[in-house]
Amino acid sequence: MNPAHVIIAVSAIAVLTILRRNHRRRISSKDFINELPDDILISIITRMRTKDSTRMSILSKRWRNFYKFLPDIEFRCRDLIDCSSKAAQDDSNLMVEAVDRFFSLRSENSKIRYFSFCCCGLSKSHAHHFERWICSLGKLGVEELVLDFRCFTHTSDLPFSFSLVYEMPSLKSLKLDLCYLQPHMEKTQCNSHSLQIVILHNVFVLAGGLECILSTCLSLHTLSIDSCYFRPKSKLSVSGQNLQLKSLYILDCTCIESIRFCASNLMTFEFKSPITVDFIFEHVPQLQSIFLFVYNIDILPYIFGKLGQDLPQLKSLAFAVAPVLKNMCKGPIESNLFSKLKQLDFRFYKYTGVDLISVIPFLQSCPLLQEFHLDTSGMIYTGPSVKKPAIVVHHSELKKVELSGFLGTQNELEFALYVLKSAVGLELMHINTCRKVYGGFGSWVYVDKTPWSRQTYKTIHRQLRGQALSKTARLVIQHESLHDEDKWGRSGGYYDIKTLQTNFKLVCN
Repeated sequence: MNPAHVIIAVSAIAVLTILRRNHRRRISSKDFINELPDDILISIITRMRTKDSTRMSILSKRWRNFYKFLPDIEFRCRDLIDCSSKAAQDDSNLMVEAVDRFFSLRSENSKIRYFSFCCCGLSKSHAHHFERWICSLGKLGVEELVLDFRCFTHTSDLPFSFSLVYEMPSLKSLKLDLCYLQPHMEKTQCNSHSLQIVILHNVFVLAGGLECILSTCLSLHTLSIDSCYFRPKSKLSVSGQNLQLKSLYILDCTCIESIRFCASNLMTFEFKSPITVDFIFEHVPQLQSIFLFVYNIDILPYIFGKLGQDLPQLKSLAFAVAPVLKNMCKGPIESNLFSKLKQLDFRFYKYTGVDLISVIPFLQSCPLLQEFHLDTSGMIYTGPSVKKPAIVVHHSELKKVELSGFLGTQNELEFALYVLKSAVGLELMHINTCRKVYGGFGSWVYVDKTPWSRQTYKTIHRQLRGQALSKTARLVIQHESLHDEDKWGRSGGYYDIKTLQTNFKLVCN
Protein backbone atom coordinates (compact mmCIF):
# COMPACT_ATOMS: atom_id res chain seq x y z
CA MET A 1 0.00 0.00 0.00
CA ASN A 2 1.19 3.53 -0.79
CA PRO A 3 2.57 5.15 2.42
CA ALA A 4 0.74 8.36 1.58
CA HIS A 5 -2.58 6.53 1.54
CA VAL A 6 -1.80 5.01 4.94
CA ILE A 7 -1.10 8.45 6.40
CA ILE A 8 -4.34 9.84 4.97
CA ALA A 9 -6.39 6.90 6.34
CA VAL A 10 -4.86 7.21 9.80
CA SER A 11 -5.46 10.97 9.82
CA ALA A 12 -9.09 10.49 8.78
CA ILE A 13 -9.66 7.99 11.57
CA ALA A 14 -8.10 10.38 14.08
CA VAL A 15 -10.32 13.26 12.94
CA LEU A 16 -13.47 11.12 13.08
CA THR A 17 -12.57 9.94 16.58
CA ILE A 18 -12.13 13.52 17.79
CA LEU A 19 -15.44 14.60 16.23
CA ARG A 20 -17.27 11.64 17.76
CA ARG A 21 -15.90 12.42 21.22
CA ASN A 22 -16.94 16.06 20.95
CA HIS A 23 -20.42 15.01 19.84
CA ARG A 24 -20.75 12.69 22.82
CA ARG A 25 -19.69 15.47 25.17
CA ARG A 26 -22.33 17.79 23.75
CA ILE A 27 -24.97 15.08 24.14
CA SER A 28 -23.90 14.16 27.67
CA SER A 29 -23.98 17.80 28.76
CA LYS A 30 -27.57 18.10 27.58
CA ASP A 31 -30.19 17.46 30.30
CA PHE A 32 -32.87 15.46 28.48
CA ILE A 33 -34.80 14.59 31.67
CA ASN A 34 -35.47 18.20 32.63
CA GLU A 35 -36.75 18.88 29.13
CA LEU A 36 -39.59 16.42 29.67
CA PRO A 37 -43.01 17.89 30.57
CA ASP A 38 -44.33 17.58 34.12
CA ASP A 39 -46.99 15.00 33.31
CA ILE A 40 -44.35 12.66 31.83
CA LEU A 41 -42.10 13.01 34.87
CA ILE A 42 -45.02 12.35 37.23
CA SER A 43 -45.93 9.27 35.16
CA ILE A 44 -42.34 8.00 35.60
CA ILE A 45 -42.16 8.40 39.38
CA THR A 46 -45.64 6.90 39.70
CA ARG A 47 -44.03 3.56 38.83
CA MET A 48 -41.71 3.83 41.82
CA ARG A 49 -42.38 3.01 45.46
CA THR A 50 -43.82 5.91 47.45
CA LYS A 51 -40.70 5.97 49.62
CA ASP A 52 -38.41 6.37 46.59
CA SER A 53 -40.61 8.82 44.70
CA THR A 54 -40.75 11.06 47.78
CA ARG A 55 -36.95 11.11 47.93
CA MET A 56 -36.90 12.46 44.38
CA SER A 57 -38.19 15.79 45.74
CA ILE A 58 -34.66 16.74 46.86
CA LEU A 59 -33.27 16.69 43.31
CA SER A 60 -34.30 20.24 42.41
CA LYS A 61 -36.93 22.91 42.98
CA ARG A 62 -38.89 21.60 40.03
CA TRP A 63 -39.04 18.10 41.49
CA ARG A 64 -39.97 19.28 44.98
CA ASN A 65 -43.73 18.92 44.63
CA PHE A 66 -44.10 16.09 42.10
CA TYR A 67 -44.79 13.46 44.79
CA LYS A 68 -47.89 15.41 45.82
CA PHE A 69 -49.56 14.43 42.55
CA LEU A 70 -48.95 10.67 42.73
CA PRO A 71 -52.25 8.78 42.21
CA ASP A 72 -51.05 5.58 43.95
CA ILE A 73 -49.69 5.87 47.50
CA GLU A 74 -48.19 3.19 49.74
CA PHE A 75 -47.19 3.87 53.34
CA ARG A 76 -45.24 1.12 55.12
CA CYS A 77 -44.02 1.44 58.68
CA ARG A 78 -40.92 -0.64 57.99
CA ASP A 79 -39.68 2.23 55.80
CA LEU A 80 -39.61 4.49 58.89
CA ILE A 81 -39.34 2.34 62.04
CA ASP A 82 -37.98 -1.00 63.24
CA CYS A 83 -41.15 -3.11 63.37
CA SER A 84 -39.38 -6.02 65.07
CA SER A 85 -38.29 -3.99 68.10
CA LYS A 86 -40.22 -3.73 71.35
CA ALA A 87 -40.30 0.04 70.94
CA ALA A 88 -42.40 -0.21 67.76
CA GLN A 89 -45.44 1.10 69.64
CA ASP A 90 -43.58 4.29 70.60
CA ASP A 91 -41.96 4.63 67.20
CA SER A 92 -45.39 4.41 65.54
CA ASN A 93 -45.83 8.08 66.36
CA LEU A 94 -43.26 8.77 63.64
CA MET A 95 -45.52 7.01 61.17
CA VAL A 96 -48.55 8.96 62.36
CA GLU A 97 -46.69 12.25 62.00
CA ALA A 98 -45.52 11.30 58.50
CA VAL A 99 -49.06 10.52 57.33
CA ASP A 100 -50.43 13.68 58.96
CA ARG A 101 -47.80 15.73 57.14
CA PHE A 102 -48.58 13.98 53.86
CA PHE A 103 -52.28 14.85 53.99
CA SER A 104 -51.58 18.43 55.10
CA LEU A 105 -49.46 18.98 51.97
CA ARG A 106 -51.76 17.18 49.58
CA SER A 107 -53.92 19.38 47.42
CA GLU A 108 -57.60 18.47 47.08
CA ASN A 109 -57.19 18.88 43.33
CA SER A 110 -54.70 15.96 43.18
CA LYS A 111 -56.78 12.79 43.23
CA ILE A 112 -55.65 9.59 45.00
CA ARG A 113 -56.73 6.45 43.15
CA TYR A 114 -55.05 3.81 45.34
CA PHE A 115 -53.94 4.14 48.98
CA SER A 116 -52.20 1.37 50.93
CA PHE A 117 -51.37 1.77 54.60
CA CYS A 118 -49.34 -0.92 56.38
CA CYS A 119 -48.48 -0.08 59.99
CA CYS A 120 -47.98 -2.45 62.90
CA GLY A 121 -48.03 0.02 65.78
CA LEU A 122 -51.47 1.61 65.64
CA SER A 123 -53.91 1.09 68.50
CA LYS A 124 -57.08 2.62 69.93
CA SER A 125 -55.12 5.70 70.97
CA HIS A 126 -54.57 6.55 67.30
CA ALA A 127 -58.24 6.16 66.32
CA HIS A 128 -58.83 9.92 65.93
CA HIS A 129 -55.82 10.23 63.59
CA PHE A 130 -57.06 7.27 61.58
CA GLU A 131 -60.57 8.71 61.20
CA ARG A 132 -59.12 12.03 60.04
CA TRP A 133 -57.08 10.24 57.35
CA ILE A 134 -60.18 8.45 56.10
CA CYS A 135 -62.03 11.76 55.77
CA SER A 136 -59.08 13.19 53.82
CA LEU A 137 -59.04 10.17 51.50
CA GLY A 138 -62.75 10.67 50.87
CA LYS A 139 -62.14 14.27 49.78
CA LEU A 140 -59.30 13.13 47.51
CA GLY A 141 -61.56 10.62 45.73
CA VAL A 142 -59.81 7.37 46.76
CA GLU A 143 -61.05 4.30 44.82
CA GLU A 144 -58.95 1.44 46.27
CA LEU A 145 -58.01 1.27 49.96
CA VAL A 146 -55.75 -1.33 51.66
CA LEU A 147 -55.37 -1.17 55.47
CA ASP A 148 -52.93 -3.65 57.02
CA PHE A 149 -52.34 -3.56 60.78
CA ARG A 150 -50.29 -6.73 61.21
CA CYS A 151 -47.78 -6.52 64.03
CA PHE A 152 -44.77 -8.65 65.02
CA THR A 153 -44.82 -7.75 68.71
CA HIS A 154 -48.48 -7.55 69.73
CA THR A 155 -52.06 -7.79 68.48
CA SER A 156 -53.54 -4.60 67.13
CA ASP A 157 -56.72 -3.46 68.86
CA LEU A 158 -57.54 -0.71 66.37
CA PRO A 159 -61.28 -0.68 65.59
CA PHE A 160 -62.57 -0.03 62.10
CA SER A 161 -66.11 1.26 62.12
CA PHE A 162 -67.90 0.55 58.87
CA SER A 163 -69.42 4.01 59.09
CA LEU A 164 -66.02 5.27 57.85
CA VAL A 165 -66.79 3.77 54.45
CA TYR A 166 -69.53 6.32 53.98
CA GLU A 167 -66.90 9.09 54.24
CA MET A 168 -65.39 7.80 50.97
CA PRO A 169 -68.10 8.13 48.29
CA SER A 170 -65.75 7.06 45.45
CA LEU A 171 -64.40 3.91 47.16
CA LYS A 172 -64.69 0.80 44.98
CA SER A 173 -62.37 -1.71 46.72
CA LEU A 174 -61.56 -2.18 50.41
CA LYS A 175 -59.12 -4.62 52.01
CA LEU A 176 -58.77 -4.89 55.81
CA ASP A 177 -56.07 -6.92 57.55
CA LEU A 178 -55.94 -7.54 61.30
CA CYS A 179 -58.33 -5.12 62.92
CA TYR A 180 -61.71 -5.13 64.66
CA LEU A 181 -64.62 -4.62 62.29
CA GLN A 182 -67.48 -2.77 63.95
CA PRO A 183 -70.93 -2.34 62.40
CA HIS A 184 -72.50 1.04 61.76
CA MET A 185 -73.80 1.98 65.21
CA GLU A 186 -75.80 5.12 64.39
CA LYS A 187 -79.56 4.93 64.08
CA THR A 188 -79.60 6.69 60.71
CA GLN A 189 -78.32 4.12 58.23
CA CYS A 190 -76.21 5.27 55.29
CA ASN A 191 -75.50 3.34 52.14
CA SER A 192 -72.43 2.97 49.94
CA HIS A 193 -73.29 3.05 46.25
CA SER A 194 -69.71 2.70 44.98
CA LEU A 195 -68.08 -0.11 47.02
CA GLN A 196 -67.84 -3.26 44.88
CA ILE A 197 -65.13 -5.45 46.45
CA VAL A 198 -64.48 -6.14 50.16
CA ILE A 199 -61.60 -8.35 51.35
CA LEU A 200 -61.32 -9.22 55.05
CA HIS A 201 -58.19 -11.02 56.24
CA ASN A 202 -57.44 -11.86 59.88
CA VAL A 203 -60.24 -9.53 60.92
CA PHE A 204 -62.18 -9.85 64.18
CA VAL A 205 -65.76 -9.49 62.94
CA LEU A 206 -67.91 -8.19 65.77
CA ALA A 207 -71.64 -8.93 66.02
CA GLY A 208 -73.52 -7.32 63.16
CA GLY A 209 -70.38 -6.58 61.13
CA LEU A 210 -71.12 -8.90 58.21
CA GLU A 211 -74.79 -7.93 58.13
CA CYS A 212 -73.78 -4.28 57.97
CA ILE A 213 -71.61 -4.89 54.88
CA LEU A 214 -74.28 -6.86 53.05
CA SER A 215 -77.13 -4.47 53.84
CA THR A 216 -75.43 -1.12 53.17
CA CYS A 217 -73.11 -1.82 50.21
CA LEU A 218 -75.61 -1.60 47.40
CA SER A 219 -73.09 -2.28 44.61
CA LEU A 220 -71.09 -5.02 46.34
CA HIS A 221 -70.38 -7.88 43.91
CA THR A 222 -67.41 -9.68 45.58
CA LEU A 223 -66.78 -10.51 49.24
CA SER A 224 -63.75 -12.46 50.51
CA ILE A 225 -63.50 -13.49 54.19
CA ASP A 226 -60.16 -15.16 54.88
CA SER A 227 -58.90 -16.39 58.29
CA CYS A 228 -61.35 -14.16 60.15
CA TYR A 229 -62.71 -14.60 63.65
CA PHE A 230 -66.38 -14.69 64.58
CA ARG A 231 -68.05 -15.21 67.94
CA PRO A 232 -68.47 -18.91 68.91
CA LYS A 233 -71.17 -20.84 67.03
CA SER A 234 -71.91 -17.97 64.68
CA LYS A 235 -74.80 -18.41 62.29
CA LEU A 236 -74.04 -16.30 59.26
CA SER A 237 -76.73 -15.04 56.93
CA VAL A 238 -75.81 -14.04 53.39
CA SER A 239 -78.90 -12.05 52.56
CA GLY A 240 -80.12 -8.53 51.96
CA GLN A 241 -83.02 -6.73 50.41
CA ASN A 242 -80.90 -5.09 47.70
CA LEU A 243 -78.01 -7.56 47.72
CA GLN A 244 -76.08 -7.63 44.41
CA LEU A 245 -73.39 -10.07 45.62
CA LYS A 246 -72.13 -12.38 42.85
CA SER A 247 -68.99 -13.97 44.34
CA LEU A 248 -68.43 -15.12 47.94
CA TYR A 249 -65.21 -16.62 49.36
CA ILE A 250 -65.07 -17.92 52.96
CA LEU A 251 -61.66 -19.42 53.75
CA ASP A 252 -60.24 -20.81 57.01
CA CYS A 253 -62.65 -18.97 59.31
CA THR A 254 -63.34 -20.32 62.80
CA CYS A 255 -66.46 -20.54 64.94
CA ILE A 256 -68.93 -20.66 62.04
CA GLU A 257 -71.75 -23.12 62.70
CA SER A 258 -73.99 -22.48 59.71
CA ILE A 259 -74.36 -20.25 56.66
CA ARG A 260 -77.76 -19.32 55.31
CA PHE A 261 -77.96 -18.15 51.70
CA CYS A 262 -80.71 -15.94 50.37
CA ALA A 263 -78.90 -14.19 47.53
CA SER A 264 -80.65 -14.06 44.20
CA ASN A 265 -77.55 -12.82 42.30
CA LEU A 266 -74.90 -15.12 43.82
CA MET A 267 -73.04 -17.02 41.09
CA THR A 268 -69.82 -18.28 42.74
CA PHE A 269 -69.19 -19.68 46.23
CA GLU A 270 -65.87 -21.02 47.59
CA PHE A 271 -65.43 -22.50 51.05
CA LYS A 272 -62.36 -23.89 52.82
CA SER A 273 -62.31 -24.83 56.48
CA PRO A 274 -60.99 -27.36 59.01
CA ILE A 275 -64.55 -27.96 60.25
CA THR A 276 -67.86 -28.79 58.64
CA VAL A 277 -70.53 -26.12 58.35
CA ASP A 278 -74.24 -26.47 57.74
CA PHE A 279 -75.07 -24.85 54.39
CA ILE A 280 -78.65 -23.66 54.01
CA PHE A 281 -79.25 -22.73 50.37
CA GLU A 282 -82.60 -21.03 50.78
CA HIS A 283 -82.69 -18.97 47.57
CA VAL A 284 -79.71 -19.01 45.16
CA PRO A 285 -81.21 -19.38 41.67
CA GLN A 286 -78.07 -18.05 39.91
CA LEU A 287 -75.48 -20.09 41.84
CA GLN A 288 -73.48 -22.00 39.20
CA SER A 289 -69.97 -22.55 40.59
CA ILE A 290 -68.84 -24.06 43.92
CA PHE A 291 -65.51 -25.08 45.44
CA LEU A 292 -65.46 -27.05 48.73
CA PHE A 293 -62.48 -28.09 50.82
CA VAL A 294 -62.93 -29.34 54.39
CA TYR A 295 -59.72 -30.65 55.96
CA ASN A 296 -59.53 -34.17 57.31
CA ILE A 297 -63.27 -34.76 56.97
CA ASP A 298 -64.95 -36.87 54.32
CA ILE A 299 -67.53 -34.61 52.65
CA LEU A 300 -68.33 -37.04 49.82
CA PRO A 301 -71.64 -38.19 51.37
CA TYR A 302 -72.75 -34.55 51.45
CA ILE A 303 -71.65 -33.89 47.86
CA PHE A 304 -73.27 -37.06 46.51
CA GLY A 305 -76.44 -36.37 48.46
CA LYS A 306 -77.74 -33.08 49.84
CA LEU A 307 -75.57 -30.73 47.77
CA GLY A 308 -76.76 -32.18 44.48
CA GLN A 309 -80.37 -32.08 45.68
CA ASP A 310 -80.12 -28.46 46.89
CA LEU A 311 -78.29 -27.13 43.81
CA PRO A 312 -79.40 -29.01 40.68
CA GLN A 313 -78.50 -25.93 38.60
CA LEU A 314 -74.73 -26.18 39.29
CA LYS A 315 -72.51 -25.92 36.20
CA SER A 316 -69.06 -26.04 37.83
CA LEU A 317 -68.02 -28.07 40.88
CA ALA A 318 -64.54 -28.37 42.41
CA PHE A 319 -63.70 -30.08 45.67
CA ALA A 320 -60.83 -31.62 47.62
CA VAL A 321 -61.61 -34.61 49.80
CA ALA A 322 -59.99 -36.95 52.30
CA PRO A 323 -62.19 -40.03 51.83
CA VAL A 324 -62.30 -42.57 54.65
CA LEU A 325 -63.58 -45.36 52.37
CA LYS A 326 -61.58 -47.05 49.63
CA ASN A 327 -64.79 -47.23 47.64
CA MET A 328 -65.73 -43.58 47.08
CA CYS A 329 -69.33 -44.19 46.17
CA LYS A 330 -70.33 -46.76 48.79
CA GLY A 331 -74.04 -46.24 48.32
CA PRO A 332 -76.10 -45.69 45.17
CA ILE A 333 -75.91 -42.27 43.52
CA GLU A 334 -79.07 -40.66 42.25
CA SER A 335 -79.29 -40.78 38.47
CA ASN A 336 -78.57 -37.39 36.85
CA LEU A 337 -77.83 -35.90 40.28
CA PHE A 338 -75.95 -33.02 38.66
CA SER A 339 -77.96 -32.82 35.47
CA LYS A 340 -76.51 -29.44 34.38
CA LEU A 341 -72.89 -29.82 35.54
CA LYS A 342 -70.38 -28.98 32.79
CA GLN A 343 -67.08 -28.78 34.65
CA LEU A 344 -65.85 -31.08 37.45
CA ASP A 345 -62.51 -30.80 39.27
CA PHE A 346 -61.45 -32.72 42.33
CA ARG A 347 -58.42 -34.12 44.07
CA PHE A 348 -57.68 -36.31 47.06
CA TYR A 349 -56.28 -34.28 49.90
CA LYS A 350 -54.59 -37.09 51.82
CA TYR A 351 -52.44 -39.88 50.49
CA THR A 352 -55.00 -42.63 50.38
CA GLY A 353 -55.83 -45.82 48.54
CA VAL A 354 -59.14 -45.03 46.87
CA ASP A 355 -60.20 -47.25 44.02
CA LEU A 356 -60.66 -44.89 41.08
CA ILE A 357 -63.19 -47.22 39.49
CA SER A 358 -65.57 -46.14 42.25
CA VAL A 359 -65.50 -42.62 40.74
CA ILE A 360 -67.28 -43.83 37.60
CA PRO A 361 -70.85 -43.73 39.04
CA PHE A 362 -70.29 -40.08 39.94
CA LEU A 363 -69.31 -39.29 36.34
CA GLN A 364 -72.41 -41.09 35.12
CA SER A 365 -74.56 -38.79 37.27
CA CYS A 366 -73.34 -35.79 35.22
CA PRO A 367 -74.79 -36.34 31.71
CA LEU A 368 -73.76 -32.89 30.37
CA LEU A 369 -70.19 -32.94 31.72
CA GLN A 370 -67.74 -31.30 29.28
CA GLU A 371 -64.51 -30.87 31.26
CA PHE A 372 -63.17 -33.22 33.93
CA HIS A 373 -60.02 -32.98 36.02
CA LEU A 374 -58.82 -35.49 38.61
CA ASP A 375 -55.63 -35.16 40.64
CA THR A 376 -54.39 -38.54 41.91
CA SER A 377 -51.14 -37.41 43.59
CA GLY A 378 -49.79 -40.02 45.97
CA MET A 379 -52.62 -42.51 45.48
CA ILE A 380 -51.64 -46.17 45.33
CA TYR A 381 -54.59 -48.54 45.54
CA THR A 382 -53.71 -52.09 46.61
CA GLY A 383 -57.12 -53.47 47.56
CA PRO A 384 -59.50 -55.66 45.57
CA SER A 385 -60.75 -54.18 42.32
CA VAL A 386 -64.26 -52.81 42.15
CA LYS A 387 -66.26 -54.37 39.35
CA LYS A 388 -66.20 -52.01 36.39
CA PRO A 389 -69.55 -51.12 34.85
CA ALA A 390 -70.17 -52.16 31.28
CA ILE A 391 -68.81 -49.72 28.70
CA VAL A 392 -71.89 -47.74 27.78
CA VAL A 393 -71.59 -44.32 26.19
CA HIS A 394 -72.77 -42.12 29.06
CA HIS A 395 -70.41 -39.24 28.34
CA SER A 396 -71.47 -37.91 24.98
CA GLU A 397 -70.64 -34.29 25.95
CA LEU A 398 -67.24 -34.91 27.58
CA LYS A 399 -64.57 -33.02 25.58
CA LYS A 400 -61.55 -32.45 27.86
CA VAL A 401 -60.04 -34.69 30.53
CA GLU A 402 -56.95 -34.05 32.62
CA LEU A 403 -55.43 -36.62 34.97
CA SER A 404 -52.68 -34.90 36.99
CA GLY A 405 -50.38 -36.44 39.57
CA PHE A 406 -50.53 -39.60 37.46
CA LEU A 407 -48.17 -42.35 38.69
CA GLY A 408 -49.02 -44.97 36.10
CA THR A 409 -50.51 -47.56 38.48
CA GLN A 410 -52.80 -50.25 37.12
CA ASN A 411 -55.79 -48.68 38.88
CA GLU A 412 -55.11 -45.32 37.21
CA LEU A 413 -54.67 -46.95 33.82
CA GLU A 414 -57.99 -48.82 34.14
CA PHE A 415 -59.79 -45.57 34.97
CA ALA A 416 -58.16 -43.78 32.02
CA LEU A 417 -59.17 -46.64 29.72
CA TYR A 418 -62.78 -46.39 30.88
CA VAL A 419 -62.88 -42.68 30.01
CA LEU A 420 -61.25 -43.22 26.62
CA LYS A 421 -63.74 -45.96 25.72
CA SER A 422 -66.87 -44.21 26.98
CA ALA A 423 -66.46 -40.57 25.84
CA VAL A 424 -67.65 -40.58 22.25
CA GLY A 425 -66.94 -36.87 21.70
CA LEU A 426 -63.60 -36.66 23.52
CA GLU A 427 -61.19 -34.09 22.07
CA LEU A 428 -58.30 -34.14 24.55
CA MET A 429 -57.01 -36.33 27.36
CA HIS A 430 -53.93 -34.90 29.08
CA ILE A 431 -51.98 -37.11 31.49
CA ASN A 432 -49.08 -35.68 33.51
CA THR A 433 -47.22 -36.23 36.78
CA CYS A 434 -47.46 -32.60 37.96
CA ARG A 435 -49.70 -32.08 40.95
CA LYS A 436 -52.47 -29.63 40.11
CA VAL A 437 -53.80 -27.72 43.11
CA TYR A 438 -56.69 -25.28 43.22
CA GLY A 439 -55.37 -21.83 44.15
CA GLY A 440 -58.71 -20.12 44.69
CA PHE A 441 -60.63 -17.56 42.65
CA GLY A 442 -60.88 -19.84 39.62
CA SER A 443 -57.12 -20.39 39.28
CA TRP A 444 -54.83 -23.41 39.51
CA VAL A 445 -51.22 -23.99 40.54
CA TYR A 446 -49.02 -26.74 39.10
CA VAL A 447 -46.41 -28.37 41.35
CA ASP A 448 -43.71 -30.38 39.60
CA LYS A 449 -42.98 -33.94 40.67
CA THR A 450 -40.40 -36.55 39.75
CA PRO A 451 -40.83 -37.63 36.11
CA TRP A 452 -41.83 -41.17 35.22
CA SER A 453 -39.18 -43.76 34.64
CA ARG A 454 -38.66 -44.81 31.03
CA GLN A 455 -40.41 -48.12 31.71
CA THR A 456 -43.47 -46.45 33.28
CA TYR A 457 -43.72 -44.01 30.39
CA LYS A 458 -43.65 -46.87 27.86
CA THR A 459 -46.29 -48.80 29.84
CA ILE A 460 -48.69 -45.83 29.86
CA HIS A 461 -48.20 -45.36 26.11
CA ARG A 462 -48.66 -49.04 25.33
CA GLN A 463 -51.90 -49.43 27.28
CA LEU A 464 -53.63 -46.18 26.32
CA ARG A 465 -52.58 -45.41 22.73
CA GLY A 466 -55.27 -46.20 20.18
CA GLN A 467 -57.94 -46.99 22.80
CA ALA A 468 -60.10 -43.86 22.39
CA LEU A 469 -63.59 -44.37 21.03
CA SER A 470 -63.63 -40.83 19.65
CA LYS A 471 -61.93 -40.45 16.28
CA THR A 472 -61.00 -36.83 17.07
CA ALA A 473 -59.45 -37.55 20.48
CA ARG A 474 -55.90 -36.36 21.15
CA LEU A 475 -53.96 -38.16 23.89
CA VAL A 476 -51.12 -36.14 25.46
CA ILE A 477 -48.81 -38.00 27.86
CA GLN A 478 -46.05 -35.84 29.30
CA HIS A 479 -44.44 -34.84 32.56
CA GLU A 480 -45.14 -31.11 32.20
CA SER A 481 -48.49 -29.33 32.29
CA LEU A 482 -49.99 -27.80 29.17
CA HIS A 483 -50.49 -24.30 30.64
CA ASP A 484 -53.27 -23.38 28.24
CA GLU A 485 -54.44 -19.80 28.01
CA ASP A 486 -58.01 -20.61 28.92
CA LYS A 487 -59.42 -21.36 32.36
CA TRP A 488 -58.60 -25.04 31.96
CA GLY A 489 -54.88 -24.44 32.40
CA ARG A 490 -54.67 -21.13 34.23
CA SER A 491 -52.10 -20.96 36.97
CA GLY A 492 -51.83 -18.47 39.81
CA GLY A 493 -54.14 -17.74 42.69
CA TYR A 494 -53.64 -14.58 44.71
CA TYR A 495 -55.97 -13.09 47.24
CA ASP A 496 -55.84 -9.49 46.10
CA ILE A 497 -58.12 -6.91 44.59
CA LYS A 498 -56.80 -7.18 41.02
CA THR A 499 -57.34 -10.96 40.95
CA LEU A 500 -60.90 -10.56 42.23
CA GLN A 501 -61.64 -7.89 39.63
CA THR A 502 -60.34 -10.11 36.82
CA ASN A 503 -62.26 -13.18 37.96
CA PHE A 504 -65.43 -11.16 38.46
CA LYS A 505 -65.27 -10.25 34.78
CA LEU A 506 -64.82 -13.95 33.90
CA VAL A 507 -67.87 -14.87 35.98
CA CYS A 508 -69.98 -12.19 34.32
CA ASN A 509 -68.93 -13.31 30.86
